[in-house]
Amino acid sequence: MTETLKGKSLEEINLISTTFHKMFQQKIDPDVEEARLGDLISLENIKGTSSRIKCATLAWKTFHEALEAHQNATTEDEK
Repeated sequence: MTETLKGKSLEEINLISTTFHKMFQQKIDPDVEEARLGDLISLENIKGTSSRIKCATLAWKTFHEALEAHQNATTEDEK
């Protein structure tokens, strides 16, 4: 995850994250999204195992929670 997101804008990060999560719901065409997901596409094979999906998405969820907390703290500091 960190290698994929390094140097990306928040907009790009959100797009990659959304695509990554949709991959497990079979809502994307992996052949089309492979360029966006890069090496993350290799995790597509775990979509039939809910416990592995939880492990694969835990870091993403934690990242988004930390980012949201940071953005909220920054907004509060600016008031």
